Amino acid sequence: MSETGSSPDHEQELNRLLGELGETLGRRERVLEGMKRTRTQARLHEITVEAERPFEQLDQDALVGDLQRELDQQRARDMDLERVLELLRRQREIEDLFLRELEPNIAHEHREEIVEIQRRMDVRDGIFEKIDSGSIEEQRRLVPEVMDSQQELEDRLYRLIESHLQRRHRI
Repeated sequence: MSETGSSPDHEQELNRLLGELGETLGRRERVLEGMKRTRTQARLHEITVEAERPFEQLDQDALVGDLQRELDQQRARDMDLERVLELLRRQREIEDLFLRELEPNIAHEHREEIVEIQRRMDVRDGIFEKIDSGSIEEQRRLVPEVMDSQQELEDRLYRLIESHLQRRHRI
């Protein structure tokens, strides 16, 4: 379908997807900020504990407590990682929905940008394949890479959507 034949539902769907993407990005940022706070609080607790007993011989109860605290922190980090990955996967789904919505409605002059976005999505999908098949350590290492990839996609999608909507309103 050409751009001039687009239905009003097309613009509503783009707006809905923009809203969903914004909500997902907001949740992701809140999770990341929470992770930073948790790490800071854990480190402050470690410093406080060390300051209170700098040269004491550690007894078995203290060692067990330290080990339990480490295990709890590791579990919390693993849960945080899973939440971040869920949000990144949801962002990926929304990006894919944007492309499916835009492709049949986009003007010919924007076809090259669609091709570039698809290429970047393929790169992003390759990173997700590594994440899905990797260990927790590998997942942690790849999260910043996939976030950078998705940031580039967001920027390109926003510019394309803006141009597309401006063109629609001129026609």
